[in-house]
Formats: sequence, C-alpha cells, structure tokens
Amino acid sequence: MPLPQKTDILVIGSGNAGLSAALSAAQTNPTLRVTVIDKSPVSWAGGNSYFTAGAFRTVHNGLHDLLPLVNNTDATQASRIDMPSYTEQDFTADLQRMTGNRTDPTLSAALVHDSRAAVGWLAANGIRFQLSFNRQAYEVNGRIKFWGGLALKTQDGGKGLVEDELRAVRNAGVDVFFDTAATALVTDPTSGAVIGVEVVNTDSASVHKKITIAAGAVILAAGGFEANPQLRAQWLGPGWDSARVRGTPYNTGEMLRIAQRDVSAKTTGNWSGCHKWDPAVKDGLATKGLAVPKSNWALPIDKAPFLAVKVTAGITFTFGGLAVNPETAVVISETTNDEVPGLYCVGEMLGGIFYDNYPGGSGLTSGTVFGRRAGRAAAERAGKSGRLERL
Repeated sequence: MPLPQKTDILVIGSGNAGLSAALSAAQTNPTLRVTVIDKSPVSWAGGNSYFTAGAFRTVHNGLHDLLPLVNNTDATQASRIDMPSYTEQDFTADLQRMTGNRTDPTLSAALVHDSRAAVGWLAANGIRFQLSFNRQAYEVNGRIKFWGGLALKTQDGGKGLVEDELRAVRNAGVDVFFDTAATALVTDPTSGAVIGVEVVNTDSASVHKKITIAAGAVILAAGGFEANPQLRAQWLGPGWDSARVRGTPYNTGEMLRIAQRDVSAKTTGNWSGCHKWDPAVKDGLATKGLAVPKSNWALPIDKAPFLAVKVTAGITFTFGGLAVNPETAVVISETTNDEVPGLYCVGEMLGGIFYDNYPGGSGLTSGTVFGRRAGRAAAERAGKSGRLERL
C-alpha cells in the first residue's frame, strides 16, 4: 500500500503511546482515516515498548479488581494470593517520592486518575494481561504476596504488548507504515496550525523520495533521545555518549528538535535525567572475614556452577520532553505559551512527569493514558475540520 497523500490523523511512532493514540482516535470517530508512520523497519516495530517487561502500574481495589483483566490465574491460585489495594494516594505518593516531588501535579494527577480505566480499555481491545508472579510476588508460608504496588504485566512482555496493539489498530482500520521518517512539520501560514508532515521513505530497496502527507491532526509519539550519543552528551552530560542503549536504536530525538524548530514547541521536564543502572549508588551490603574486604553488592556466591557476567551502565529512556495541555496532550508553544493547533505529544516525548527516577510500570501507563487523551482530542478536531470542508 502506498503512503497516503492525505489522512485525517497522522501518528508518528509505533510504540505503546502511538498505538494507543491511533486506536483511541479510530474508536472516537470511525469515519476518520488514521495513519501511523515509523522510521524503523517493521522488524523494530514498537520502539522501546517492545523491550519492556510489559508492566503497567495502575490504581486498583485489590485482587478482585484485577482478576477480570488477567488470563493466568484460576480460582484455586487466586485463593492463595494476598494483594493489598493500590489507591490514588499510593500511586501519587510513589510518583512524588521517586521524582523528589518534582513531578508536574496536573500531569501526574491525570496519569493516576486514568490509570485503571486505561488498562481496562487495553484489555477490552485484546491486550492480554497477566499477574506478574515472576517479578512482583513471593511465596511466604503458602501465601502468594504481591508487593510494590505493581501487579500487572502483558503476556509475553513488551513483545506481546506490541503484537496485541498492532493487531488492535489494524482491526480498527488504522494503516501502519514503517521505513517512513518524518522530516518536517507543515503549518498553515495564517493560523500556525499543523496541517501536515514531510516524510521520506527510508527503505533501502526503494527510491528515497520526500512527500508531504496532509493531516487534520498530528500526534508525536516518536520516543526520546536515548539512542543519540550526541544528544546524550549534550543534555545528560559528559560520558553519556558512551552509554549502552538497552532499547531501540531508533529513538534519536529528531522529532523533539523538529517540533522546536518548526513550531517553537515548549520544552519541559528533566532533560538531564533518564531511566538508567547507576553503579555510583551503593547498596551497603558487606562481607566479613575476607582477605580483600567487599563492601557493596556483596551477595554470597557459594554453590557451583559459577558464572561471571560482564556488566556496564545502560540507558533505557530519557525524561525531558515537550510541554502539553494535560487534558488533551496538545503541544504548547514556547513563543506564545498558547496551544499549537493540530499538534499533540505523548509517550517519552511528553515531558514533566518523571524526574531523576520513576515508579516502575508507570511509563507504559502514561503512554496509554495520554495516548487515549490525544487520540480523542485529535479525532474531535479532525472531525470538525472534515465537516467544515464538506460544508
């Protein structure tokens, strides 16, 4: 199928946030044409979402609230599970604690409040959830005890999540194109609204030809800059250009720069922070009686066979991003501090929620929460534009 020259809604990025936005838009107004593009080849579909454990942090009222969502727990096993409720206050406290109270209160409130509805919506659309026994539970005296407020994951982790979401968007009539990189945002010279995107097909088997896709709304979901050594060194600091990337090599930050260049998008959040393994933070465990004292990471290794593994620091995703209206995820202009009509931002590109650290599983939840909001708002805008054109 050739790339369209016109679509109602164009989503840039095929990860959880982008696919959530596309599905939300398609369901809000099924008469609209929704298109997803990604610069990666199809073999790298899903961006960083593919490399996650598929964990979703959500508010819930205990085990009975989550059982309808999962496929890996029968009645006998459920009777042995102890799972305390995880309230909005709990989730908010974890966000504040992990970010040093720097998380944007309006964005974080939206994330927390919509978290349960978001995972329920995904489950209703065929995303397979399971209780995370292998990561978040221990058996104690015959009881299975969950801890940390994080109980849900997707079947087959990030791989399963991406497979399920791609199937859902295609079933909803969304067209998905890979090997297609966005190179510029096209704006209306009078209103400043985003009305299209310049793209180039990057498939080595085809001619690299630039085209412009006209769009009633554009949703940015292209990830952070963690796979760009130059930008890591520029924004995270010296030495970060040498960090190993734990996820996709295609999150190189160009859409962040394009949004700033073409519409003066306002930046926000922790640009010098990222999700990472920090060896400078010592755990305080120690051994005694050795000729050479070991004062940290000193777990006993006393049963063969022994295996040595070489490890190094790595980076998963970055925290700095664009400022948005929390209700709609529409991008804010640095120049005017007003909304940029027709442009939305979700996923890793959305800044202001995470600082220094983040509660595990909240990244995917954020992508779906704000993806749903952006999809709805974009569909409403595109629907109105379409009706005006027909009139």
